[in-house]
Amino acid sequence: MHPLPNILPESEIIENHKCTHIVSNDFFTLVKWEISGTLNYMKPREFCLVTVLEGEGQMIVDGEIFKLTTGTNFILTSEDLDSVFEGDFTLMISYV
Repeated sequence: MHPLPNILPESEIIENHKCTHIVSNDFFTLVKWEISGTLNYMKPREFCLVTVLEGEGQMIVDGEIFKLTTGTNFILTSEDLDSVFEGDFTLMISYV
């Protein structure tokens, strides 16, 4: 028998930012990050799909700076080793 998926969101504070696990099971994970300031993001998997739900800021990946605004979507790949988010925004990050 398979374990039941996480159906109740679980929140925690990481580096002073709220991280809420919306869904998590063997096949898919969806996490909401509420960022205010700087977050040194450690990818949980090789590939992560990121959507900016609201707000703005920037992401620094391996020394390169990318502007982030509401509606921005991108993929962090296996080559993106050091990721830093700076600003005031809410992200949804999914991975398998």
